Parts: sequence; C-alpha cells; structure tokens
Amino acid sequence: MKRIEDLDILILEDDRIFAEVLSRNLSRVGLDMSKISIFDSIETGNEELIHSCPDVVFLDLNIIGYSGLDTYYAAQPIFPDACFIILSGHNDEQLAIQCMKAGAQDYISKSDASAYALLKSIQYGLIRKEQLLKERLYVKAFKHSPFAAIITKGWGGNVLQVNDAYLRMLGKSSNDVIDHVPFFRKENKYSESVEWFTSVLNAKGEEKMVKIWGECIDKKEDLYLYKISEREPVAS
Repeated sequence: MKRIEDLDILILEDDRIFAEVLSRNLSRVGLDMSKISIFDSIETGNEELIHSCPDVVFLDLNIIGYSGLDTYYAAQPIFPDACFIILSGHNDEQLAIQCMKAGAQDYISKSDASAYALLKSIQYGLIRKEQLLKERLYVKAFKHSPFAAIITKGWGGNVLQVNDAYLRMLGKSSNDVIDHVPFFRKENKYSESVEWFTSVLNAKGEEKMVKIWGECIDKKEDLYLYKISEREPVAS
C-alpha cells in the first residue's frame, strides 16, 4: 500500500469552495497538494480526467449531469481500481450507504470533513479496497482454475459456487448444481474430505453415475472450498 504522501487524489465535486477546503484539509494530514485534482463533472471528453489514475476518489453524488446512485455507477467504471469515498450531505446518508453496498469503500459527511476524519476515511477505505481486490483475484483464480472445485455453505452443505472445470467434468450447467446438496456417501471430519455419488453427462448426452471425491483446501467461517476429482464410475 502506498504512503499517504504518495497517493493520487481525485475530488469530483461541483462546489468549488468546498472542494478547495477538502484539498487543504487533505494537505494538513500529509497529502501532496500537487497530487490532488479537482473536477466538477464527469465528462467523457475530458482527457485529463479520463486518463488520470487516482488511488482515491472523493465523490459528491450530486454533480453536474448526474445525481444519486447514478453518479457512482457512472464514475466507478472510469476508475475501477480506485478507492471510492462518498461525500455525503445532511440528507444523503442512506444514499451513501447504498453506494457502499454497490462497491464504494467509505462515506464521509460534508459537515465532518475535518483533516483527521478524511485521513481515517482514506486509511479504512484503502484497507477495504485492498481486501476487495484480493477477493476478486481469489474468485477469478477459482473460476478459471484447471482443477474442478466447489464452494459450499457449511461442511458438505449446499453448493454456493462452482468453477468451469467442475461444470465441464459433470457436463452440466451451474443451475444444475448451485443450491443443491450433494448426496454424501462418506464423511471424514478429521481430514475434511468427502465422497458422494453424482451423475455425469458424456459428450453424447448420456448419463452415468460416478463417485466423486472432494478435499477441503480452504475455509473461512462457514464457507468451504473443495478441490474435486472424479474417482471412478459406478457399476450399473
């Protein structure tokens, strides 16, 4: 993570006086004024804005041409790797929370935009953004792994996520698997491995029963990640 003084900051705010106050408060906690940019709108033709690479974006939800949640949805794709901090007015707190649910990292009331509050918002927001990026990389690696894998709710519970390799192995779609509970034949809590029977479709669309083995390779709270291998066909 970058040092505070090395961060590139973008302020999207059409109240120029407030934006300047925000900029000065940021400089008081160590940010470099020369690395703080202020724009009053999201203009697709503004080359300086579009080609900037901010680490943190302070976003007013009511700027020229946009309002409310639409403002966040318009700005976020332009800066997908940035930490977004929503500038919330007195009546915008619920809207700011909606933006956080949509992917923003934090929000701060304009009436409480002190230097200390801004610093804490940046620090917490960057931590949340880093965690989000790690989770996205984890999901991407899981999705495209050459090894078949599933994520279940609880130890051997219903399937929440499957990857492409697992679907190819079964010859099925995600709708055939997600939210279903596999019929487990053997459970070994010590090794956290499981075995179960399931049907597999071959290239001709013919169904056969196989015995599947899954090894738990990661878990977080009540989520279990299993690496899957097809053991053997079941004699008919």
